[in-house]
Amino acid sequence: MHIPFAPSRPEDEVTMRQLYVPPKIVDKGQKPNEKSDKQVNTFNDFFKKEGSLCKQIFLLGEPGTGKSTFFQNLALEWSLLHKHDETSRRDENEENNTSRDDSTIEDNSTSDDDAFQDKTTLEIIDVLFYVSLRDANKYCNYFDIINDQLLQKIYGEDEIPDAKSLVKKLLAMSSSFVLSDGLDEWDHPSNGDCSCPKRDKGRTPLINRLNSATIVTSSRPWRFAQIPTRSSKVEKFLEIQGTSNPDKLGQKMVAVLNKQETEKCIRFEDVKSYALNKGVDILMTVPILLLQIVCLCFDGTEVSNSQCKIYASIFDMMIGRHRQTLTEQSSACDTRMSLFTDKVYIRQFWTQFIALAKLAFEQLFQQQGHSSVVFNNKTCNLENSVRRFACVCGLLTEKKSRSYSSPDSHLSFTHKTFQEFLAAVYMSINEKLFETVIKPRHAVADQGSLERCLDDLAQVFLFTCGLNIEMAKKIATLFNNHYRSDMTINSSIEYVFPWSRLSYMYCEKIRVGIAEADENGFKHFTFPLQCIDVAITDEKDTTVCRRLLDMNIERLFSVFIYTDHYKSDLDYLVKVTGGISLQNCARLQSLQLRGLDLGDQQLHLPDTLTNIVIKYVKVKGCISLQNCTRLQAIRLNLIDIPDSPTHMHTVDRNLPRVIHLQKCTLLQTLKLKGVRFGENEFLSAQNFENLQELKLVDINLDDQELMLPNSLTSLCLERVTTVSGRNGGRNTSAQKQYNQHSASISFMDTTCLGTLRLLNCTQLKTIVLRTINMSDHELLLPESITSITLDRVNTSKDVKLPLQHCTSLQELQLADVKLGDKLVLPDSITGLDLTMVTECLSSFTSLQNLSRLQTISLASIDLGNLELMFPVSVKKVHLSSLKMSRGLPLLACSQLIAFTIYSMNLANTELKLPNSITNIEMRQVTMSALSVQELCEHFQRLSHAVTFKVILCTIEPINDYKQFIERLIQDVDIEIISRFGDKVIEIRFNCNSSAASSEL
Repeated sequence: MHIPFAPSRPEDEVTMRQLYVPPKIVDKGQKPNEKSDKQVNTFNDFFKKEGSLCKQIFLLGEPGTGKSTFFQNLALEWSLLHKHDETSRRDENEENNTSRDDSTIEDNSTSDDDAFQDKTTLEIIDVLFYVSLRDANKYCNYFDIINDQLLQKIYGEDEIPDAKSLVKKLLAMSSSFVLSDGLDEWDHPSNGDCSCPKRDKGRTPLINRLNSATIVTSSRPWRFAQIPTRSSKVEKFLEIQGTSNPDKLGQKMVAVLNKQETEKCIRFEDVKSYALNKGVDILMTVPILLLQIVCLCFDGTEVSNSQCKIYASIFDMMIGRHRQTLTEQSSACDTRMSLFTDKVYIRQFWTQFIALAKLAFEQLFQQQGHSSVVFNNKTCNLENSVRRFACVCGLLTEKKSRSYSSPDSHLSFTHKTFQEFLAAVYMSINEKLFETVIKPRHAVADQGSLERCLDDLAQVFLFTCGLNIEMAKKIATLFNNHYRSDMTINSSIEYVFPWSRLSYMYCEKIRVGIAEADENGFKHFTFPLQCIDVAITDEKDTTVCRRLLDMNIERLFSVFIYTDHYKSDLDYLVKVTGGISLQNCARLQSLQLRGLDLGDQQLHLPDTLTNIVIKYVKVKGCISLQNCTRLQAIRLNLIDIPDSPTHMHTVDRNLPRVIHLQKCTLLQTLKLKGVRFGENEFLSAQNFENLQELKLVDINLDDQELMLPNSLTSLCLERVTTVSGRNGGRNTSAQKQYNQHSASISFMDTTCLGTLRLLNCTQLKTIVLRTINMSDHELLLPESITSITLDRVNTSKDVKLPLQHCTSLQELQLADVKLGDKLVLPDSITGLDLTMVTECLSSFTSLQNLSRLQTISLASIDLGNLELMFPVSVKKVHLSSLKMSRGLPLLACSQLIAFTIYSMNLANTELKLPNSITNIEMRQVTMSALSVQELCEHFQRLSHAVTFKVILCTIEPINDYKQFIERLIQDVDIEIISRFGDKVIEIRFNCNSSAASSEL
């Protein structure tokens, strides 16, 4: 497979393997906005999650990070793996030899990296479709795209119907894969009826519900930000962050250049040193920019710290290499474009260059409300001279379309960032375009297309920061106006900023834009911001952050400043020299600080704040809330240097103080961890009559009694103590018995919460107590309670938990709690979770009388000779590490749909499940092969699908089990979801099951 070496050298072709270096890809799980260090180094990790094959995967990455190249190489490796004839193998060997020869030119480079070397994993793919979404703007579902880009080119007209039927069958196979490249370059067709749900139009091409193929889609991050996570069925998000080994990629590039032009020779170490000295080494992780930096250094061109200057140098180099074959059209360079003052070849061909810039702008912003990255001569009316100029220089690529319905050759910019840079040049020269094109385009856009319009501007804005600062300010204002109308507050304050990732990306562009403007000599400018959402990693970042604050001190509505790796570890904190000044932010309502070391700063906050989250922050001074009388939600999770290793089990007297808390009378939510209070600073019922949610962790109340307001609806206490309550009324023998299995002995031995009065909290619905000692052994709860969680709760005697009067109780979770009396449960309960509560075994016999119970989880309990009796209403059962001598009477549970069982011995236990079952998972279970067969035969007879997962189980005789599984998977109605030898297997029994398998 041959590809152009670089845009500046389109005539120089190399094989994929001569340049390819595996990318750096991180697994973000199901949260695309979360930071992640989990690197993906194998195809197995790329396609699977916890051993199971994912059906929808998104590969997100910024421009030029190698998304398309990774897809192309994946397709190449798969095709080579499936070639069997001698000619194909000979071609592969020649390609490998060529790659090997080239790799030894530069410093005897090592062999390929270990990443993505498990090529046999690709054997799970029987059929692979590669589709280019940039060529698919006429279609909105994958079947039509495949028909247009593949079938119409391969088959004759009379063969098409059969080919379509074949594709439908192939897409219904779980071993079929579709590589869908470039979602950010695809738009839903604007005319014509289609079957896409209205809410999904324009998001992704439609996936037929009957398709079982795995869809892997690449996109820039902003495009996926438009798809609500709650409505997407994406199982895995991956982020590509450029090449995994920039040095090796650079060495390969240098090797190719040195081989092609023997009169000139450079070393990659020289390129690397030069980039480090110029401060642009960070750009070398982006393959396309690394490629151009190498070419610039090879041609002896100066490399700048400015992206605008780098792109201008790239364009000048690309034009200069082909100037002898071009016809010059003289025209004076615009005097406002000082960036091009020393760019001889751009100035020499200024007329063609600006014509190309005009084309770039029109295709981005004047194509009926949406941008276009692919176009033909009929739609763009490009003069032949300009077209030849752009194609010869490598600024435009011309190739035959993948689409059969548009068979003419199409034009596209070599890279989308090239188009965006040129569009920024044209906008900077023609400032009226902002008023005549950009603003009207946004004014008529609906909410969905408005985000797309803003996204089209994001990279263009960065370039205008280095070209025309006044234009950049106008674009920044447009962004700010949009996000201002989109801001809301999350009252749960897990996150103060719940809006889309686009707000973070916008702030990131602003931050980088400031550096770009500085590098190009612009002074005394302001970018309007009402929301600051920035990550900082060093002192340079904190300087820029303070600059953003100073620029917008009077307009800021919300501030979110954090480090990329916020954890409760001091090594991860970023020191903020000089602190953060917020007291003059006259409109600030929401504040969130994470992972920062504020040193000795006294944190003074403005009186306008309504929400505060300060998490994983080290501050030696006090946090004064004297002026914050409007606060409705507080979450403080502070860090101080511990004086002893038992810091997390005892409350440190040197922790930062929170003062004037009693003045925050409007508080509705309060979450505190690792703080202490000034005298008489804590809760009293009369001061907090609006408080609804309270969470305290690692808190010493310093002799202050915990007085809870009647308004409270949710209470969570974890390692909370008072000085006066220490060792009060402790039963020594009971404590010794408790400490045999307590995880926090040092805390439990020395602290006590005292008396917890809850009966007056008549609106309390949820209570969570963890690692708590109380003076009273009886926990009296109001009738309003709906959810109770007790984990390692200890009293002077065995805990009494009278629940008969709790007629609203729905969820009960007890772990490591020694109960003194029989546990009597109200009929209202729907969920029960018990761990290590052997003292209430007699309560289990009454479970069958709980007619509303739907979920049961039992763990680490010795049932002895007691028989479990579950109610008919139960739908989900989880059993773990139970010791029992009686059977499992689940057959009568006619509504049971999910059953999981971990770490148990069922070798002598008969396991029969009702016909309602749909999911069963067994992990580290010992049982007979005959029992497994009987279960499978039962599943095959059911009229609905059943998923059966066996993980690390001991099944005897093992040979009988292996033989049965091999026969079972031959059934056409059996689908193997995942399998790793005999240790892990996940099977789906489809509803049209065949007759039961033969006996062992």
